[in-house]
Parts: sequence; C-alpha cells; structure tokens
Amino acid sequence: MKRHPTLHPLSEEHHHGLVLCLRLRKLAIDDPAAAETMLQEAWKSELQDHFRLEDDILLPEMALASTVNHPDIVRTCTDHVMLRLLIRRIARAPLNEKAPLLVAFADCLEEHIRFEERILFCTAESLLGEEGLSRLGFVSRFEGENSH
Repeated sequence: MKRHPTLHPLSEEHHHGLVLCLRLRKLAIDDPAAAETMLQEAWKSELQDHFRLEDDILLPEMALASTVNHPDIVRTCTDHVMLRLLIRRIARAPLNEKAPLLVAFADCLEEHIRFEERILFCTAESLLGEEGLSRLGFVSRFEGENSH
C-alpha cells in the first residue's frame, strides 16, 4: 500500500511492533520474565514515543480537520489506553499470571497496528491531504535520530 512519506516512519515502527508481537507470544509461555523484560525495553525505546507522536501530533491534526469524536480517532485513543493498561497489569502481576497478559498485549498490539495501517492512516491521508501531512514533521524527527 502506497503511503504518504510522512507516515513511512510510523509504518516502519509498526513493522517492528508486529515482530515484537510474534516474539512475545513465543517467549511468554516459556519464559514470562524474559518476555516482560523484552516488552518493557520495547516500550521504553520505541512504543511509548510512537504512541505520543500519534496522540500529540497526528490525532489532534486529524481532529482539527474533522472532529474529536471521529470514530478512528476514538478507536486509536481507546487502543492506546488499553495497551498502557496492559503494560501496568503485566508489571503488577505475579510471575505465574504474566504469560496470558503478555499474550493479550501482543494480540491487542497486533490488532491495533493492523487497524492503524488499514484504516487510520488512510483516514489521515484523506482528511489532511498532502499539505496537512507534510506539516506533521514526523520525517524530520526520524531523520534527526538516524543522523547520530
């Protein structure tokens, strides 16, 4: 699917997220402690910032172009809250209860990523158009990270 260049970095991070989901599912059953460590590292290094970019930049711009109650915006925000909630539940759960929560996180994240790729980004392209997407500034953020 051809994406606007501004959304490419987010789509690349989605790919990393899908790989994380596969790895989490496999590791959660055999070694939930290692799976949790892997998830926490991914959360701190990539997922948390990814959600912030969407929550702080993409979704407000989409709301300006439509409405804050747009179903795709509401779904994205709800998904983000659910994933943050699962992170907290995993951290607080006893070791013998972590595996199903880790699998639930992987399932929720995969579904969320597929929703964003198939629906949210198409909606963003439609609502914001070339000019609006170019204003978002995701590309410059990612280029700054890659130049170090």
